[in-house]
Amino acid sequence: MTDPYFRLPDSTFRGRYERARRLDLGSQIRECVDYLQNPEILVFEFVQSFSSVESCCGPEDFSFRPPSTAEAQDDELELTLEHFYESLEVSVDGADAEPFTCVASELNPLPRPEEALVEERHGLDYLGLVHAPRGGAALGAVSCEGESTPYLLLLRLLNALAELSPRVQIERLEREITKGALASNPVFDLHLVLWSLPEDAERTQLSMLTRDLAEVVKGGLVEAWQFPDVLRDIQCLRMDASEFDGSLDLDWRV
Repeated sequence: MTDPYFRLPDSTFRGRYERARRLDLGSQIRECVDYLQNPEILVFEFVQSFSSVESCCGPEDFSFRPPSTAEAQDDELELTLEHFYESLEVSVDGADAEPFTCVASELNPLPRPEEALVEERHGLDYLGLVHAPRGGAALGAVSCEGESTPYLLLLRLLNALAELSPRVQIERLEREITKGALASNPVFDLHLVLWSLPEDAERTQLSMLTRDLAEVVKGGLVEAWQFPDVLRDIQCLRMDASEFDGSLDLDWRV
């Protein structure tokens, strides 16, 4: 249950992502190039978002699984979930790729107004536990009609990572979702899941630019002393949305 006095922290970073959702493909390419030239802006706003959540969230402020939704979860599971659902075993085809098990779907790191959740996605489409020996958790964002580029998925996942990484949030995640599986040194992989569709020149260009951006942002976060060392890999994956069989293909990884 959400504390009625809990207030969402202001986030320039999330606002930037929400504005980017309204950009066409060419504008996304230009914005991605701008960030590649000035990655410190993105890193600064990420750390600012992380710090604001860290300073304002307490252990009793809210639940990832409020009682009202938890009671109805079993009855409504088939109606509310699409490709990724709790207990789904997912294989990943590609060099050194790791399978994982979904343990939650449609997870919002912070409580959002109900009307906003209906209009668009804000958080994770799935959270998975990566199989041994690497372990850790996979945070997944999947293509949808209004968000079909890796650039937008990367921005959504970075926002989710910033909001989930404070210690109080990881403890909440362990208590309610992962049940101690992350242990004392949690690590997260980010999964950008795209539909397997024909690529044109612009989309191919944006995918490569997004890979470059993921690499420089990851490097910037490693150097940011305020942020804990919890980000492991950023992966771009492909899925057949029309005949999904629990298998993903690895496109690129940093």
